[in-house]
Amino acid sequence: MRRIGEKAEPGQKLPRPTPTHRRLLAARQQHPDLDQVLAASTIRRVHATLMSAPSSAVRRRRLVHNPAEHVQLASGKAPKAVVWTQARAELWQRTGQRYPVAVWTGDQAGAFLDHVAGDRLYAIWHLIPFRGLRRSEAASLAWADVDLVGGTARIAGTKSDTSRRTITLDSGTVEELRAHRARQLVERLQWGPAWADTGRVFTREDATDLQRDSVSDRFDRLLRLSGLPPIRLHDPRHTAASLTYRATRDLKLVAELLGQAASRSRRTST
Repeated sequence: MRRIGEKAEPGQKLPRPTPTHRRLLAARQQHPDLDQVLAASTIRRVHATLMSAPSSAVRRRRLVHNPAEHVQLASGKAPKAVVWTQARAELWQRTGQRYPVAVWTGDQAGAFLDHVAGDRLYAIWHLIPFRGLRRSEAASLAWADVDLVGGTARIAGTKSDTSRRTITLDSGTVEELRAHRARQLVERLQWGPAWADTGRVFTREDATDLQRDSVSDRFDRLLRLSGLPPIRLHDPRHTAASLTYRATRDLKLVAELLGQAASRSRRTST
């Protein structure tokens, strides 16, 4: 079977592409990254979705067995995070070598924050690496759940009961959130009746909800301009875990900060 977009050998004629085939070709041209290998965890999620329909057909006796049951999959075990040491950063600069999960050092995180100091969403870039929030948790955070006087924030969580938690806010984070709220109040006056009062901490200029992908896209653009070693927006959670563990040597505290079961919290590899 030929891959989508594959060319014919000399003297060989390929069948005329169907409308579906042409749409797939167009998508491939618009998104060349589709050729990238999917992570094992992603493949397992896709497989779980594909299992659903045949399983339902088996229960209704439309199929004798589920053909997806016997597919062999990789374990999907998450790779261990590595720290962007100076040697690794220099190797990346020379060769472009990256890692599935990478963590900035404290100095690198600080350099990024210095670089984005003027960005409208600076507070979210500060909050994620210092307090270990997931992208979705930061994007859905409500002012009603933030106590700037007491220095706490209630995180609704997205994964499990464990992910619902209350975190403490250090004085620096409280200061940045206060500055962000003051900026948001100015925007409210500027937009007037068009202001969408969603109550979210992080929003668009008109207070409508941030799209999670747009947050990642914005982070990626800022990261490229910073010249720092590449990480995903999810990876600063590991920076928060690393900094907290080094300061406390308390894995339970790290797990509570990240909203994970203690057995799942893991240290980064140096």
